[in-house]
Amino acid sequence: MSKENKSMLIGFLSFAVLGAILLAAWTVMLFDYFEFIKTAEEATATITYIETYKDSDGDTEHRVFVKYYVGGQEYEVKISYWEITMAVGKTVNVLYNPNDPNDFRLDAFSYGWLFPVVGTLFLLTGIIPSIKILKRRSSKGKLRPKAS
Repeated sequence: MSKENKSMLIGFLSFAVLGAILLAAWTVMLFDYFEFIKTAEEATATITYIETYKDSDGDTEHRVFVKYYVGGQEYEVKISYWEITMAVGKTVNVLYNPNDPNDFRLDAFSYGWLFPVVGTLFLLTGIIPSIKILKRRSSKGKLRPKAS
């Protein structure tokens, strides 16, 4: 195998490994989410504040704060998710632990799909070209019959 093909193979396999790691992380998050929702209760939270700021790279980031009520007590928390449709005064659903209402999850499972989508893309981007490179390598080693 040429040095160029080895470098390409290593690069593609690195993508595949990263994809596998992302999919594994998502699987852990998925099990945690399903375990949490077994006992969680739902509340409607109102967005109270959206802080917009620049991170150290100069990218615009957002912190979203919501409040919800459980048993007449107010809970104001920061959620780890932002989308462009969010605005102060709008509502989102949260799931909370009835034994500890500060323990909550945003009831928007769709935000958790980034890991599997990116992970799958990385995995396929790594595996498919790697297989092609290895097939090409193995086919070069085979003897072909002479034409009569």
